[in-house]
Amino acid sequence: MISAESIVFMCPVEGAKFSSNSQHGNISRQRAGFCFISSELTEMKKLRPRQSDRPGVLTLRILGVREECGMQATVCDRLPEGERCVALFNKATAAQLQPVPGDIVHIYPPWQNLVVEGERYPIILNTHFSQKICVEIKQDNAGGPRDAVAVEKCRPPPLTRSLWRAGTSQVSTEKSIPCKQVGELNRSEIRMSLLDVVEDCGSSASQSGPVEVVVQRVYCIPITQSLHRASLQHRALSKPAEPVAPQHIGRLCALVQDSYGMFGEVLLQCVSTESEIQLNSEHLEGCVCLLQALRVVQRLTRDKCSLLFSMIDSLWPPPVDPKSHDDLPQSPSDRVPPPSFCYKLSIQQGHMVPVSRQADSPLYRPPVLQTLREILQVQHSEDESLRFRCSFRATVVHKHILSSNAGEMEMLLFVTDPSLQTEPNTQGNGRTVAVCLSPSCLIRGSVTQALDALQQQPVLKFRDAVKEHGQIFCWDQTVIQLEPEDPSFSIPQPIILDHLGPETLPYSLCSVTGVIVAVDESTAFSWPTCSRCESCRLETREQQKGFLCLVCGEVMDEATIKMQLEVFLSCSSLSHCTVKVKLQQKTINSLLNSTRCPEGYSVENVLGSEIGPLSTLVHVVNRSHTVWMGLEELSFDLR
Repeated sequence: MISAESIVFMCPVEGAKFSSNSQHGNISRQRAGFCFISSELTEMKKLRPRQSDRPGVLTLRILGVREECGMQATVCDRLPEGERCVALFNKATAAQLQPVPGDIVHIYPPWQNLVVEGERYPIILNTHFSQKICVEIKQDNAGGPRDAVAVEKCRPPPLTRSLWRAGTSQVSTEKSIPCKQVGELNRSEIRMSLLDVVEDCGSSASQSGPVEVVVQRVYCIPITQSLHRASLQHRALSKPAEPVAPQHIGRLCALVQDSYGMFGEVLLQCVSTESEIQLNSEHLEGCVCLLQALRVVQRLTRDKCSLLFSMIDSLWPPPVDPKSHDDLPQSPSDRVPPPSFCYKLSIQQGHMVPVSRQADSPLYRPPVLQTLREILQVQHSEDESLRFRCSFRATVVHKHILSSNAGEMEMLLFVTDPSLQTEPNTQGNGRTVAVCLSPSCLIRGSVTQALDALQQQPVLKFRDAVKEHGQIFCWDQTVIQLEPEDPSFSIPQPIILDHLGPETLPYSLCSVTGVIVAVDESTAFSWPTCSRCESCRLETREQQKGFLCLVCGEVMDEATIKMQLEVFLSCSSLSHCTVKVKLQQKTINSLLNSTRCPEGYSVENVLGSEIGPLSTLVHVVNRSHTVWMGLEELSFDLR
């Protein structure tokens, strides 16, 4: 950062100096002087006096030219003093002058002389009013048009120097070259900064590297089959059958961090099996790796990629303070905010090479498993809208599908753990927690199979889930794994649920007890099903009694009658509240046990009956006028 007081304007009138931090009056005078000098320069070009004798005119002999950030930097000697300096010309001025070594150039006021700490030579700025006086003429092309001179492009200063350097630059008399030469940097050497590698890639999407990073996380993003890809499967029947390539189920991604604390999301290869995901995760996560042949895909900011930066925030501050550009430890990282941007990078398969074993880097922060009670208690000490990452193990007791479109499924998993089941509920936390699985979260086949057989109540490990507004979500960077059986991680049976109350929220599990006061006869009906596979696709046999199942082929004399029944309850704990429960077949059979009519039921036999406690899922809670709740009975019986 250059102080405004350090910029000095040189005026042609007796070399008067004006500070650049002038107020509105000085700005108006500067604008007026700009127009005056512009017109004066036009008149001076018509004459041929010795302009170098005028006060404030700077005479330079150009020694070398190179391009920096779209401008041309010329190393010059000031005449007649012979002092070395660097003059910066913008694109328009450089196109007019076409400076080459040996040219004599006059720079008219108001040019600026800037001395920056750490730079070898002073820098001449505001060179809009420049005129070439003498042109070097070479012997081999005398009399002919001068050939275009190739301008050396200079690499900009490293971004780490600007973004991660402690303190700000101030003006001093110390001088140096304004930027590093390209030859000083050997691209074959291993870099330690992701920003340097991104800078090398530039805007041309060229490859760069290698760079040393630590792999903080490895996760897999699902790949949805597009319509275009599906249309390619329709081949001509005349062609011989070709072996079908394995369909990719996702793409591996790695969240990496360099020694300066900067993060980057690296897109790795696509994977087709779960074993590939597991093998790459175990092989890479926590290791120090070399990334080679990197390409910049996208610049990511906190506003546009809040989910990714919630992961970065969970890894900040680092266990050790990151290095500065001078390879010195920075100030304590707990005082430095996490990065506000990062880069999405891509590499080809095999270009991420581990150079150390897992957890060898002091920057690596493994996920910390917490109990559900610890995670839920955060809302009592911090803002509920705070988004943070959490990892835990839990037993799944119920699965509820929210939506399923084009192969993408969004579901709710109701989970619990011993901390919620065995410990007394003194903090007002629920006995179960709803975890929302987004379609962007890859669900492995082993997890899907375990969820399809919920009677066994599988134990899953959720790594880097997101807790926000008191709810838990699984998004892109969340990893869900099936845990082996662990006797120490078991919950009592039957599962303890919260009692239905006036503060019960939708999509929560609770137990309810009440007296039936009414029956919803509009939704009550019965239908025959197969006694073997419970299918409702039955047909009567011709000239014979009984039914034939069209699914399994079972022949039966009598079908199993199933019924649907929804009742209204009166609960002692809920006064002035309407509670409607959709009952399961087992509860319906117990209610109609005294009824001998197989095709229906008698309402009089149902009214006044007390049922419960029932395990239910709360679907709807309406508090507009009077409290109205819609529930569905569940069964957690283990097989």
